[in-house]
Amino acid sequence: MTEVATENDASPLGGRVNRDLARGVATLKPSSPIGRRKSQTIRQKKSAFSRTTAATPQEVADAAFLDAVAKGSEETVRSMIDEGQDVNVADERGESALYKAVATGDSSLVQLLLKHFALVDHADLDGVRPIGIAIKHGHAELVNILTEAGSDLRLRNPKDGTIFLHEACWGGHTEMVQQMLLTGKFDDLLETTDANGRTPLHVAAFRAPEEVCRALIRAGANASVMDKRLNLPSSLAGRMGRRNSKDYLENCELAATSVLAAVKLMRPVREMREKAAQAAGPAEHE
Repeated sequence: MTEVATENDASPLGGRVNRDLARGVATLKPSSPIGRRKSQTIRQKKSAFSRTTAATPQEVADAAFLDAVAKGSEETVRSMIDEGQDVNVADERGESALYKAVATGDSSLVQLLLKHFALVDHADLDGVRPIGIAIKHGHAELVNILTEAGSDLRLRNPKDGTIFLHEACWGGHTEMVQQMLLTGKFDDLLETTDANGRTPLHVAAFRAPEEVCRALIRAGANASVMDKRLNLPSSLAGRMGRRNSKDYLENCELAATSVLAAVKLMRPVREMREKAAQAAGPAEHE
């Protein structure tokens, strides 16, 4: 990766930039700082393997900016933005400045980037979005900030098929799962499956506390769904030694089976009643 600034560099743009400037190589003043801040696309760093030329001055500046964000150096980040640095830049993995800011857990830094029009739902090369990072790590405040900025909780990862409820369950954060369920955004997504055929309940069964499984069941999750390897949520919980979750989910499976059996038994009775009503209808009319 392109060499970037360290926290000890005198200039906000870092030692590498200072050396390039001394050689008369770079000029980092943008022609339209305000317009660049409002860009609607991400400028992504080229992979070192696909590069045929040396890094441009702009790429050096972008790398220094991303490094400052990743380190949580808000003063440096603010200074670079004031000098015209575009906030919508990403490294070779597609991780944007906002993505890196969320990863630090610094709400002030996240709000600074959003104030300067950072794209809220840009995904990296693995399909991971900033709010997904906040959800996985249980940063409730950041989730609220990002949703207020327009992040869409119903988005699906195009790479692995997961939704953000999968991420919350994977993180094992009970409060985060409950917070997301309370939004009502997932009422019709509880049986969404990932690339392995697993619902959020499958993930919760082997990654999260029993209370997460209970919260999902209360919200309407189905404990009888099998993944692509024919695993029920209860069997995954058992493999991970989560006995309480296993026992609870098995009881849910039995209850669902009983309800299904009752429905099947009632179907002939219901059909007989409907036929009787149809036969009695004309007689009563006469």
